Amino acid sequence: RIYTTLVEVEWPMNLRNWNTFLECLCRCGKLDEAIKVLCLEMTGRKDGVEPDVESLRIVLKFAGRTNQEAEVRSKMRRFLPKLYYALPEDLRSR
Repeated sequence: RIYTTLVEVEWPMNLRNWNTFLECLCRCGKLDEAIKVLCLEMTGRKDGVEPDVESLRIVLKFAGRTNQEAEVRSKMRRFLPKLYYALPEDLRSR
């Protein structure tokens, strides 16, 4: 609801806001929605805000808690290949 309200009032989302939103989604058990936001909604934005390595780390941290790391890594490689390969080796190979 908070995100919807921010969109309605055209609140400018910066990277910190996006990363906080990703973490909130993950903490609420909405990992699939967080992946969608990360891979689709945050990319190619007119305002120039793009996900960063920290964005990927946030989602991967929660994916590990639900044994969904392989699925999440696959989606990251597919939708965000340059950013995925910018992750430190230990985060890519778990």
